[in-house]
Amino acid sequence: MASEAPIQNIDQIDIVGKRKDGGVDLVIVASSPVTASPEHQQLLLDKIQSYLEQCNSPGFRDEFGYDAKVRILINFSQQPDPVIVELLKRSASWVLDNNAELAAKVGH
Repeated sequence: MASEAPIQNIDQIDIVGKRKDGGVDLVIVASSPVTASPEHQQLLLDKIQSYLEQCNSPGFRDEFGYDAKVRILINFSQQPDPVIVELLKRSASWVLDNNAELAAKVGH
C-alpha cells in the first residue's frame, strides 16, 4: 500500500492567514515526512510555484492589496530531510523574485 504524499492539492492553498502587520501568510502543510526523493522535491517545488502564481493573481491582489507582504510558510510535521532544507535555501531568491518570502517551521 502506497503511503499518502506529504504535500497534496498542488493547485490549492492549504491555509491563508492575514497577519496583524497587514501581510498574508500562505501555509503549505506537509502532513507526513518530506524525504529527499525526487517526487517529494518536485511536489514541494510545484506547490510553491502554484502559491506564487496565486499570490500574484489580480484576484488575490484585489482581495489582500497590491502591497501586501506575502510569506509562504511551509509547516513540516517532522524535520525535513537535509536535501529539502537545502532546496528551500536555493528557492528563497526565486520566491523573492516573485513577490513573496519563504519560511519554514517544524511542528505546530
